[in-house]
Amino acid sequence: MGLYDTILLEDGVELPEFPDDKNPRRLEWQSKDIGHPSMQTFKITHDGRLMRKEVERAEMTDEELDEYAQENGHDSWEDWNEADTTLNEPLETWKYKVVDEWWANHNMHGSFEFHASGKRVDGFDDFYWSYEARFTKGELEKIVFLGER
Repeated sequence: MGLYDTILLEDGVELPEFPDDKNPRRLEWQSKDIGHPSMQTFKITHDGRLMRKEVERAEMTDEELDEYAQENGHDSWEDWNEADTTLNEPLETWKYKVVDEWWANHNMHGSFEFHASGKRVDGFDDFYWSYEARFTKGELEKIVFLGER
């Protein structure tokens, strides 16, 4: 399993060959082809732009860390750090909280593949849909249907 980006679709973004009685916004779309550090969230807007979700974080206070630890079944952050489990080892990145989020224009020039797959989601049987989004100087030119399995 590799790292991927999440792709959101705004209302008004049409996918060729997608079933008329289904909502593509209810699926988790992924891509590995945008060409930057992975694990980011993007959205294709109704007016044909690719936007990238930006997040500003700040380190939590000691009180916030203790509260977070308590929400996860520990008496304090220190107790959580000392817990003797391999699956429960807090990472340094857990010490940060989101203080602001916004969408930035990604100004895409080129194309990327995105797809969704799964089993029995939102009334779908097993499925796999793949598309290519083509952008020229930041403007969506076309979404091309690549296939269904």
